[in-house]
Amino acid sequence: MVAAVSGTPKPDVYMLFGGLHLVQDSDAQISGTLDVLEKTNKVQRIAVGHCTGERAFYLIQQRWGKNDEYAGLGETLTF
Repeated sequence: MVAAVSGTPKPDVYMLFGGLHLVQDSDAQISGTLDVLEKTNKVQRIAVGHCTGERAFYLIQQRWGKNDEYAGLGETLTF
């Protein structure tokens, strides 16, 4: 997983790449993980791979909307 950090005094994470391995987690566990990413680390954009899991893909899309990208094999991401 790679995170690009913005240059703010308290660094926020501009973009998070990688697989979150949430495929076996419950909705509550996934939501807890996403809460930390969104509220504590202030992840602005997110691009996760297949091992994140389909349910987590859906919940990520609900939170990040247009700032969510799929990071599949061979994908090119621009930021």
